[in-house]
Amino acid sequence: MILEVFEIQKKDVRRKYLSIRSKMEKNDVTERSSCIAEKLNRMEYIINAASIMCYVSFGNEVFTHELIKKWIREGKQVSVPCTVINNEQKYMHAVRIKAFDELKAEGNYGIPEPILRKCNIIRPDMLDIIIVPGSVFDIHKNRMGYGAGFYDSFLSGVSGRCQKIGLCFEFQLLDKIPFEEYDVPLDLLVTEKRIIV
Repeated sequence: MILEVFEIQKKDVRRKYLSIRSKMEKNDVTERSSCIAEKLNRMEYIINAASIMCYVSFGNEVFTHELIKKWIREGKQVSVPCTVINNEQKYMHAVRIKAFDELKAEGNYGIPEPILRKCNIIRPDMLDIIIVPGSVFDIHKNRMGYGAGFYDSFLSGVSGRCQKIGLCFEFQLLDKIPFEEYDVPLDLLVTEKRIIV
């Protein structure tokens, strides 16, 4: 019974903040995303990283397309998520891309992904940075995703040296969100107004 109530709470919180985000004007998303990108690109972690995995933004998520293109131009090893669903199993790979236009196929959730069979899979423990999306976060660097569990499973396999960085708009940042033992906290959060370390 307690678990059911907890899951309902999570769904309600997720639904509320995704609804708010979906109503944002595109120019507002672009402007706030630019502020976040500037903060991110000034961070020593990003400057010194050789291997970065970054989500491909979709809808009104913090925009990452220009970040990905920039890091590829700078010669960083850039990988993006590629989701796999087989029967009851679902998991995510970090797949290296060398150009943004390799993202042609629509993945399982309508998000552009590379074609897995044509790409190199990067082991999670080889990543320096993972840029993570979410529906809502808290000041303790916990995140709530979209409910599929891809990132929770993937993040449990990264090395201790890998910096897990969440990107969100300030309104997505709460004092506390429902958190379970299998949820993996992040190392940093970046909003348009601040960086939480």
